[in-house]
Amino acid sequence: MVAVESPRGCKGCASGKWSAVTGAKSEIECQNCKAGTYGRAESNGADSETSCINCPIGKYLERVGSVGSSLCKSCPIGYSQPSAGNAFCLPCTPGAFQTLLGQAECLPCSIARASTSVARSTDCDVCAAGRNQPNTGMTTCLTCIP
Repeated sequence: MVAVESPRGCKGCASGKWSAVTGAKSEIECQNCKAGTYGRAESNGADSETSCINCPIGKYLERVGSVGSSLCKSCPIGYSQPSAGNAFCLPCTPGAFQTLLGQAECLPCSIARASTSVARSTDCDVCAAGRNQPNTGMTTCLTCIP
């Protein structure tokens, strides 16, 4: 997008960019909204980084200088993002999983289940016969005591 020129010769930054410089005369003085944030499509002349909007929890945006909320992507299954305004999602750690897109958190393995996988996209494994796990969020099943 091209910067919009005002009657005084100043230029407003294009959507997805901002500048705190008073009297800017060139688009080079504009900064991109950072990864994880975007500018409003109808917004020209943003004067602070706070004009950039965070992608919501459970979503991410890798690119800088983006325009519009539709560019925020949902976290894939096996991943989550618990905070807004990020460039990536976090993989589920061992002992957890996520079967849905765009989630804020991974789910802990339930009682009698465990997993050592990273970014697990299916429910955790059921403990084999002769083994059990009395706690949630665990990575291994324990041998039953006779």
